[in-house]
Amino acid sequence: MESEKKRSVKTVTKQSEIVWVVVQFVLDGVLSLLKGDQVTSLEGHCTAQDGSIEEGALCIAPYAGQDYEAKVLYKSTNKEECMKKKQKEETKKKTSSQNTTKESCTKKKQKEVKKNPSQTTSNKKSTSCDEPGVASEKRQKLEQQKADKLLLREVAFQQKEALLEELRGQLSDSDIDEVSIDSSLDSSLDESMEDFSKELLEVAPSSINDKGHPTTAQKQPRPQVGCAACASMQEENKQLRKRIVDLMEEVSTLKTEKAKLVGKQSTSKGESCLSRPNAGLCTPQEVELFGMLEVNPGSGLFVHPDQMMIIKRKVATGDGRKLARTLLGIFFSNEQLASGSLSPTGNYQQLDQNIIRQIKITCTSQTLTKPGDVHTAMRSVLTSKRAKAKKWKTI
Repeated sequence: MESEKKRSVKTVTKQSEIVWVVVQFVLDGVLSLLKGDQVTSLEGHCTAQDGSIEEGALCIAPYAGQDYEAKVLYKSTNKEECMKKKQKEETKKKTSSQNTTKESCTKKKQKEVKKNPSQTTSNKKSTSCDEPGVASEKRQKLEQQKADKLLLREVAFQQKEALLEELRGQLSDSDIDEVSIDSSLDSSLDESMEDFSKELLEVAPSSINDKGHPTTAQKQPRPQVGCAACASMQEENKQLRKRIVDLMEEVSTLKTEKAKLVGKQSTSKGESCLSRPNAGLCTPQEVELFGMLEVNPGSGLFVHPDQMMIIKRKVATGDGRKLARTLLGIFFSNEQLASGSLSPTGNYQQLDQNIIRQIKITCTSQTLTKPGDVHTAMRSVLTSKRAKAKKWKTI
């Protein structure tokens, strides 16, 4: 009975709270927030949930898949407190690094000043240590200096004018030569005006970058030609250009007139002279005039020299069907082939049987193809031409 009671009693254990640890790695000084059980002591035993390792103790912690030696900075059960402490530590590091960089920059500047004490602040170049706000301050200072210079020059100019008026009033009663005095005064005035204009050009508004330097380059004026020979050459060039334009217009008019004359001559010659005849049965005059050649001796079918070259190429292939197709295209037009037939039966017009017979003879004699194959090749040509004509509605 006692054993059964013991079994029925439930064991109650307190769940330990999760401890969070802020760790700083020894090598890189990187901070990371980890759980207490992820950190192990240098002896090798893992810390429990209560975080047995104390603050300031050395330990081994994971970072990027590997274990490194680290130091425990903070330990708490509240994760937010650990995060805040970590952020404070990081901000301290950043401020300390910025202070060190500023100190190094100031030291560099002091060294430069010791080396070149005569160098003014306006001529110093901005280094990499300068912050973005420093450049804007420099630019403002430069603009203020330029404005001050302008004001000073205006005041000096007004004072000079007042002095000149007083001198002129006094010189009217004196015996000094007025011409020499006026010339000296004018020369002094000219010099002052030149200096003033130069400074105005220097102070002219221009785009300034972050470092306080002008970005736009000052353009120099183009050199103007002043000699008489160059002016005469320019006038001659103008006249020649005008002459070229006139000649181009004359050429265009002559071309149009020539085209009209050629058209009239071609129409008159077409009525009197013979045009190129089609291949096939031709007269002896046409054969002699155009230098036509006979396909087979005694056949009476003549072709032009360029057509004979095409026939010889097809004969060289040794295919009589190709030769038959080319001969049909030479001796008959597309319209005749579309509306013609090889046999007298049917609704189509029969082609010239003498030409068809000579085509078969040439194909069988020049190549080793059979007459039936030649006939089927010619018939396929006719059917294809007929189908195309029906598609395009030409017959």
